Amino acid sequence: DEALVTFLLPSLAPAMIAGLDGSSNHVIAVTRDSVTVGVVPEISRRALNDRVTRLRCQVAVSDPGCGKAGAQGLRGAMFDEDDQPTTGFDDTLALTLYADLFAPVAPAIAGREHLIVVPPSDLLRLPFAALAVTPADPGQPPDWMIRHHAISVLPSVGSLRALRQQRPAPKGAER
Repeated sequence: DEALVTFLLPSLAPAMIAGLDGSSNHVIAVTRDSVTVGVVPEISRRALNDRVTRLRCQVAVSDPGCGKAGAQGLRGAMFDEDDQPTTGFDDTLALTLYADLFAPVAPAIAGREHLIVVPPSDLLRLPFAALAVTPADPGQPPDWMIRHHAISVLPSVGSLRALRQQRPAPKGAER
């Protein structure tokens, strides 16, 4: 009941490549039964990385890369003590990142309990659990991705194979 999601982000400029109509960036979802490839609408990898950095700075408890980007007083404070959303979190950014990165393969991952995400290095910093699947209703928190899937992030597809080939430790033994 899981899906592996990875990305191909060459960010080729459509005007520079004959026959390329739109984004060359793709998201790939692999399940036991299928492989689904969707187009990531964002053409520029730099623009995508800038959006990832903005969202990261809003939720990171400690991230020296955020500097004085306006996030210092907001880090980790997405809800107040009454579980109401704070005005500092950009749920529209969380929603558009989900729409760009996961919506193209949404049918393939729908109902999957576990997502194994293998992002390229610049998306590795993205807090996938903090992406919003649907728009927030006024006064309500967004529908977070973590409410739909357990999420594991791996550095490479090959690392999944290595993890799956490990033998469990004998009962009572330490690793």
